[in-house]
Amino acid sequence: EEERKGVARTLVRRFARWRACVLLVLAAGVLVLLVTTPSVPAGFAVLALVVLAIELAAALVHWAALGLGQTLPWNLRFPVQHAVLLVGCVVIDDAKTAVAVLGIAVAVSATLAVPAILSLRGARPAAIPAGALKFGRLSAATALLVSVPQRAGVLAVTLLAGVGAGRQAGFAGVAYGIALAGIYAASELFTVQLASNSAAFRGAPEAATARVVTGAWALLGVFSIGAALASFTVALLLVPLVGAAFAGAMHPTQIALAALPLAVVSGAATQVSALRLQPALRLRSATVGFVSYVAVAALAVPGLGALGSSWALVACFGSASLLQGTRPALVPWKLVATGWAAAALLLGLSAAS
Repeated sequence: EEERKGVARTLVRRFARWRACVLLVLAAGVLVLLVTTPSVPAGFAVLALVVLAIELAAALVHWAALGLGQTLPWNLRFPVQHAVLLVGCVVIDDAKTAVAVLGIAVAVSATLAVPAILSLRGARPAAIPAGALKFGRLSAATALLVSVPQRAGVLAVTLLAGVGAGRQAGFAGVAYGIALAGIYAASELFTVQLASNSAAFRGAPEAATARVVTGAWALLGVFSIGAALASFTVALLLVPLVGAAFAGAMHPTQIALAALPLAVVSGAATQVSALRLQPALRLRSATVGFVSYVAVAALAVPGLGALGSSWALVACFGSASLLQGTRPALVPWKLVATGWAAAALLLGLSAAS
């Protein structure tokens, strides 16, 4: 346990230097902006940098705490931020106030990292295990390739949809917002298990891997049923709740929800690749998913708008899952096939609505 804390402290200190360099580069860019654009309030820019610095520091400590098995701070981090933001929305009337409210939200959630900071204080720095930094680099590249498609839906529609792009971008925002809530939930359910599964893997690798797969089967059922219920709910309540102007968001949302079962498969594959120390396999599938997203978005968004963007999201997860079940497989092929079948049923439900 003490060695793990020592490694965590060493990693936090090492990556803190890198994040400080990133922050300095951003600060230099802000300085250039202030000099060249006097209309930008200096106080606003400085406040934004302070908020970013707090968030970068807190994220490092939260990751360390998660690696040590302290899952509660990680689980509460974003809910606390969002709760403060929702309350703060009442007083937001300009950009500066918005950044101030965001700063308060970030600062409040950052306090959740205090127990982890205290637990690391007495730890002696320990040597980083061989291969850990390479593992981190490959995992970071994977995270980038996975994150871009999940965040590019509105941007893709804005850039590619042509006439009516603004309206279609709004529909894409609704579709991605609803679908990503489920996708992130699936991802986090695997993430918070990594520390305990890693400890179990050292003593019984096959049993730990089987535990991940068993959990994935259960989650696949839960999220497939949840996605179907969400699809019905969107069809029934979207227009009554937000108005006829958003009727065009219904089908893009239903299509995007078909990515949920496939997201469970990807979550299990990510967990297994981490346990086996095989990040290159997950990077391979993430690359295929990214390329599929770009290709489908380029082909479908100009003609279909938000609907094409949702199809690109499903293609991203679907193509990635195919490689995750292909030798050398990270998850059983039956799990992948069931994920595809669930996605197909959800697409059929959308067509029938």
